[in-house]
Amino acid sequence: MPRGRGKPPREIPAGMTFGTLVVVREVERTKYNRRFECRCTGCGSTGVKWLSNLLQGKYHCLTCIPWEARLRPSREAIVAARKAKCLESDSGRICLTCQIWKPWDRFSNDSRRDNGKTSNCMECGWWRSVKGIYGLSQAEWTWLRDSQQGLCALCRQSETRLARLSVDHDHSCCGSKRACKKCIRGMLCSMCNRLLGHVDSRPALAPRFADYLEQRPFLMLAARAA
Repeated sequence: MPRGRGKPPREIPAGMTFGTLVVVREVERTKYNRRFECRCTGCGSTGVKWLSNLLQGKYHCLTCIPWEARLRPSREAIVAARKAKCLESDSGRICLTCQIWKPWDRFSNDSRRDNGKTSNCMECGWWRSVKGIYGLSQAEWTWLRDSQQGLCALCRQSETRLARLSVDHDHSCCGSKRACKKCIRGMLCSMCNRLLGHVDSRPALAPRFADYLEQRPFLMLAARAA
């Protein structure tokens, strides 16, 4: 039989104290637990507490010591331990993903954090975006790029350090925000990717592009005049 089952309930008389709380009366009894109305000896406020929480030492008055103040020491200890583990300093820190120490200029800005920087470097953050949007791992993305010799699939221009090739996909499959391996067509430079985006949204433009590029209205006018 589980511990405590089948035994008579523990007597909790009025006036019994748990830390700064004094039991006033029992207000509810369930199969395996009870609730008691308690009064704080510090501020005089009353509240209802589960007996299991009182026996575990969770008897702080939320009026005297709010949750934020109670959790702050443990939260500060966790932050301090993380800073020590990642060797955070004024010049940089260890990236949370690749575990490589990098200077702060390799991290993106994040106003929500105390130091104003993210925990992951820009490189790892970019790969996380590729995985989240296209479902591609770093190895799969590299394979797709190498299959095109690092060149744009349309204009055959090579990618640069500051301008990587973009993954192009069929928006009719997964929409414009996400992609899957079924709708990925290849990798394009930023210019071709934007151009194809216009054509993809208006299919009738595709044959007209070729006709337009051959147009020379002034030459046609001169030929007619001759």
